[in-house]
Amino acid sequence: MIKLSKNVLAALSIIRAGDLLLTEIERVLRPFKITLAQYSTLRVLEDGPGKGMTCGQLIDVMLARAPDLTRLLDRMEARGLVSRSRSVRDRRAVLARITPAGRKLLSKVHPVAEAGRGALLKWMQPASIAQLLGTMEEIERQHAHKEAP
Repeated sequence: MIKLSKNVLAALSIIRAGDLLLTEIERVLRPFKITLAQYSTLRVLEDGPGKGMTCGQLIDVMLARAPDLTRLLDRMEARGLVSRSRSVRDRRAVLARITPAGRKLLSKVHPVAEAGRGALLKWMQPASIAQLLGTMEEIERQHAHKEAP
């Protein structure tokens, strides 16, 4: 039997817990026929600058990983949830914006998604949540530091 270090066990536990939470979030979003990546994109565009955001800007702040953001935006544009246009300042850049239909869907999905996410960890004490957030932020900081040139 292979003995795993506590660091490896902790990392595996984080991955497993994340998978359980992701599965529950996807279940909450399913009735709206929207994926987590699409929901994340709509939220970011709703909160972003009115002029729109480039793919690079979206990827930097999205909750869900979207390895092929162009295809994701293609599907969302086909549904009328986002629109895209060339930037006036830089014709190479394409800006994505949320549409009125995207805002309408987001206004329906967001309260349900928020309630679902809140229910996932409602059993945790505030101090435990604060500690968990601190730990996750430290993992992100260390990872970002590691990726820096």
